[in-house]
Amino acid sequence: AERYHETVDTNADLLGIAAANAAAAFSGAFVVNGSPTQTAMADRAGTRSQFAQIVFAVVVVVVLLFFSRFLQYLPHCILASIVFTIAVGLINLKTLFSIRRESPGEFALAVFTAAAVVLIGVEHGILVAVALSLLRHVRHSYRPHTMILVPGEDGIWVPVPAAPGLQTAPGLIVYRFG
Repeated sequence: AERYHETVDTNADLLGIAAANAAAAFSGAFVVNGSPTQTAMADRAGTRSQFAQIVFAVVVVVVLLFFSRFLQYLPHCILASIVFTIAVGLINLKTLFSIRRESPGEFALAVFTAAAVVLIGVEHGILVAVALSLLRHVRHSYRPHTMILVPGEDGIWVPVPAAPGLQTAPGLIVYRFG
């Protein structure tokens, strides 16, 4: 939705997933979630409606009912490579580089998280990333940015690192503590 500038009702999405999980709990089915890889696959196929998800569900049911015996010996590495190929398409380099321009520390954390998930596994990688994120937050809280606002060339206030003797205008300091 963000890619196509569409509005999203996240509350409705969460309520839908919660209702589906409640139904799954009472019926003994698997946990229901939003599948980013399936969404990416649908997007790459050019689908633009919910009808595609119904078609995907029908295809899965048909494969499970009639073709699962042919797929039972399919190596895990092939299945993993299919998911990996789809997941790589979810990486938005433009956004990642804008994060790098805005906050090199957040960029390093994002790259480290991706590497940790690949190298040590999803669960442990996310736990390490959460711990590092909390440590980064605490460190940032104890060493906040201190800046002076100065007028830019286009009239917009520009924050510059605070330094002794720096002024916004002669006799005026607009100090920003962040």
